[in-house]
Amino acid sequence: HAKSADVRWILATAGALPFGEAHFDGALCTLAIHHFPDMAAAFAEIRRVIARGRFTLFTASREQMRGYWLNHYFPKAMDFAIRQMPDLPDVMNALSQAGFVNAEREPYAVTPDLQDLFLYAGKHRPKLYLDPQVRAGISTFAMTSNIDEITTGLHRLAKDIETGGIDGVRQSFDHDLGDYLFITADTHPAA
Repeated sequence: HAKSADVRWILATAGALPFGEAHFDGALCTLAIHHFPDMAAAFAEIRRVIARGRFTLFTASREQMRGYWLNHYFPKAMDFAIRQMPDLPDVMNALSQAGFVNAEREPYAVTPDLQDLFLYAGKHRPKLYLDPQVRAGISTFAMTSNIDEITTGLHRLAKDIETGGIDGVRQSFDHDLGDYLFITADTHPAA
């Protein structure tokens, strides 16, 4: 789809937003905090531009990511991706230090009909990972320097899809932590 002409796109970094104080009623951050060079500074800046409202993060914890069956096929790439993720206590502490209150977490499990194509979007549709265009939009694959592991992992995945072996691999990674997290935090205590 083409970008809407009704939306004004602004390029900026989370640590230096080009907006005045209390400019927005809320903020949403989707699968990005692992790319922030300074998460605490970014959260403080996001807090600065929110008036009275909520900050919602969509992210994954390291523990959740260790439960992705992708670890079976791409262990080094996944290890790198997992190490990039901030520890959950650090996220919660950075929110508090930035002035957010009432932080809550809610696990999210990827569903088979998911439309977006982020890292674990193919949880129920393993064939998605065989598509180079899908992988190009996922930083774990697009930014890896270990092409040999990706190539080998893709061959193993394709074979397991063909033989049905993928079902056993997926079952061996079943867990109850959820696949991702919604984290919400308010700018002011509840009245």
